[in-house]
Amino acid sequence: MASDKLYIGWAQTDITPDRPVFVQGQLYHRVSSYVRDQLTATALALEAGEEQLILLSVDIAGFSDPLLRA
Repeated sequence: MASDKLYIGWAQTDITPDRPVFVQGQLYHRVSSYVRDQLTATALALEAGEEQLILLSVDIAGFSDPLLRA
């Protein structure tokens, strides 16, 4: 019997560094001196019957191999 229920979960969190960090995507190494915009991570989880889907939006330049394996 097919499920007619859709479960939805959503969360957002601030991932802005609390200290100076290297600025990604620059030709030369630069260290941040201030925060212009807040960085966030947002997740949306959907489930209907046996089907599940998780969507992530993360304000970062890339994922490291250890993070991808986590």
